[in-house]
Amino acid sequence: MNKKDLVNIVYSKISVPKKDCELVIDTLFSTMEEVLTNGEDILISNFGSFEIKETKEKKMVPLHSKEEIVVPSKKNLKFHPSKKIKDNIK
Repeated sequence: MNKKDLVNIVYSKISVPKKDCELVIDTLFSTMEEVLTNGEDILISNFGSFEIKETKEKKMVPLHSKEEIVVPSKKNLKFHPSKKIKDNIK
């Protein structure tokens, strides 16, 4: 599913112009992006949560080179579906 499909589904379920549906979806996604970029988590009841996890810097020794390298820390976005969604997928 892509954004256009999502707009069409929302449009078919509620009686507002398609342009307004697209505006709402764009606003929702841009707001979520802004919140996550600021390092905040998002929790949507009965859907799931989006969480920023930071991995620690670690030292590794690859088998082929035997030289110690440092893997820098980084931030990853994690999505955890709600129990309701997990149960519906089964």
